[in-house]
Amino acid sequence: MKPFDPRLLRAAPAARRPVAVLAVVGVLQGVATIGLAVALTALVVAVVEGMPLRPPALWLAGLFVARAGLSWVSEKVAAWAGVEVTAQLREALLARWMASPAERRPDPDRAVTLAAQGAASVEPYAARFLPALVAGAVVPALALATLVWVDWISALIVVLTL
Repeated sequence: MKPFDPRLLRAAPAARRPVAVLAVVGVLQGVATIGLAVALTALVVAVVEGMPLRPPALWLAGLFVARAGLSWVSEKVAAWAGVEVTAQLREALLARWMASPAERRPDPDRAVTLAAQGAASVEPYAARFLPALVAGAVVPALALATLVWVDWISALIVVLTL
């Protein structure tokens, strides 16, 4: 099985937007996490060198708030994505059954089970896995770019040991 199955987005085109938003939010969370590491480092350096603590502490607090906000947005959009995907899959399933001759349709008990549980089983894939897949592909590259910016020799060592 491939990690990304394009058939889902063909079967439920309304899922494209929330899944894309979730992917962007996941990348932004990764950027905020890298920013937190930089801000925390700046705070430690300020403590060690006796510099003012206010600027790095404010950056750190702001990034914590940004991460919290992004987590909230992620949860709301994940719920939206799950509803969109399951609703469209159920609609497509029911339309296909109604277009079939009565003798080819599943019995009512099986139909209810498929429409309820079968379509709902795709929800975690669209709401959690796909956005995490995108973030997992993009955020390590961002972290490596940050490492190149901070210490290119360490970045070279990381690349050579991958």
